Amino acid sequence: TFAGGSALESAGFLGGNRIALSSLGTLTVQTESGTNASLKSAGGQIKISPLFGSLNFSSSGAVAGKLNIVGGLLQASSEPGHDILIGANISSNNQALFTAANAGSILVQGGLSTIPLLSAPSLILSSGSGNIVVNTSTNQITANTGGTGSVLVSQTGAVAINNSSAGLFFLLSTSGAGDASIRNPGAISAPIVGLQAGGVNSNIVVSAPISAIFSLSLAASGSGNISDSPQAFWLNSPSISLTAPQGSIDLRTIAQTINFTSTGNVALTNIGSNLVVTQGNSNLNSLYLTNDRNLLLTSDVNTSQAGGTAGNITIRASGSLTLGNLQANGATKAGAIILSAGTNLTASDILANGNNGSVSMTAGF
Repeated sequence: TFAGGSALESAGFLGGNRIALSSLGTLTVQTESGTNASLKSAGGQIKISPLFGSLNFSSSGAVAGKLNIVGGLLQASSEPGHDILIGANISSNNQALFTAANAGSILVQGGLSTIPLLSAPSLILSSGSGNIVVNTSTNQITANTGGTGSVLVSQTGAVAINNSSAGLFFLLSTSGAGDASIRNPGAISAPIVGLQAGGVNSNIVVSAPISAIFSLSLAASGSGNISDSPQAFWLNSPSISLTAPQGSIDLRTIAQTINFTSTGNVALTNIGSNLVVTQGNSNLNSLYLTNDRNLLLTSDVNTSQAGGTAGNITIRASGSLTLGNLQANGATKAGAIILSAGTNLTASDILANGNNGSVSMTAGF
């Protein structure tokens, strides 16, 4: 334990069975610019926490140094209302926990030539009501804050999100030269939720509830898909936006409005309220769309294939069904268009020209 102004200096390595660093004031762990330093524990915990004040991981120059955590479970915390500032790369070969109590935040510091990176097999980030803004490379992440706090994570590579929440925004994006898919084994909740998979043909797999009282957006990359596994009504938000540019979408939702963009196969089953659906592009492989109340599809749908087989269009509503133009024309084989409504069915032009093309419409069943 060090009083304010005291320092412990090591030539790059500090080891022991259990390591605990604390201070009476703000605690700064500083690496030299562009160099490595190590904290090594022989299986015990590595605990870094000030008794009063903030916790500051910093580098002495413009290039972020690197702090290697070896062997032990890293526990880094600040006192209530104080921040954890990440101004150096931190790498751990074990689980890492960062806790900023009350309104304290966990923040990446600016002013460096590269954004400092948190690397660990598993990251757990917690704040009472502060912001969590980090740059990560991890296999799985848990991030929670409340009040007016937000979570903003930039992740390198694929990641699994465990139970997480935010008071305002929960936004996570991935990037990388290869697969950067996102899945959520745990529930996610925040007023506004956004998950964006970068990388190459990366997927989003929904495996637990995602709830957003204002809006929810999911975006895959390239030919990556958006799906739920196991299949369940995991997505719950008044407004849902889905983007799979060349991939497919297969989801169950509880929504009032859905906007989707895809040129692949789209299958959406919605429950709980009247539904308005729009799409960013009219051409796609096939469409399966159902709602347990009224359904309004504001965009035209075209699954036609000028030189091949057209995809099918199936749209069902337990209440009224209102549609625009539907086309499933195919030179080799036309698609089947199946429409059903519990009350009224209103549509514009419906075309399924070509071999074996068919149109079926039912209203008032």
